[in-house]
Amino acid sequence: MLSLTTRIENGFRGEDRIAHRRARGGTLLVVADGAGGVGGAAAAAQHVCESIAARADDARGNVDFWVRALREEDAVLARSAHGGLTTAVIVEVHDSRVLGASVGDSGALMISATGIVELTEFQHRKPLLGSGMTRPIAFGPLPISGRLLVATDGLLKYASLERVAWLCRSLALGHSADALLQSVRLSSGAYHDDVAFALAEWRASD
Repeated sequence: MLSLTTRIENGFRGEDRIAHRRARGGTLLVVADGAGGVGGAAAAAQHVCESIAARADDARGNVDFWVRALREEDAVLARSAHGGLTTAVIVEVHDSRVLGASVGDSGALMISATGIVELTEFQHRKPLLGSGMTRPIAFGPLPISGRLLVATDGLLKYASLERVAWLCRSLALGHSADALLQSVRLSSGAYHDDVAFALAEWRASD
């Protein structure tokens, strides 16, 4: 059973998006970060989240499905009138395994008492979705354990991996999410960048 909480702060440029959907056999998480300063960025991120979430029931634990989906979204965005670019991370939890695909500098981590697995470690930061040249990288399937964090760089760039892992491990799920958001908040109350993330916890006993 996967318990889930999300947080989003879009007070910087308003270009981060997040989506999640319970599907047959599992749960789908999607995070997208529109490329700052590029026209249509927010629209691109929104489109990707909505379009990928709509595919949730067709996935069934197949990483190739998500790689193809990102390539298809890249082509759609490249032809669109708004011309936006965006990152994307797709994480599917299916039959006690985690898998997915990604493009850009948003990321996904699996954090347990025994260590941290950077699921998106080998992704290509560029070209982004919407360029028509994106190169999605798959990850998994891997046995799931502990907590999953799927986040834009507004969190991952401004909080150390060690700090993120400690906050994920040390508190109840909702409190961990609040603490993660607070960890990248400036003393003025603002943020370095937009922030969006999903934090999920797997409990095999459920």
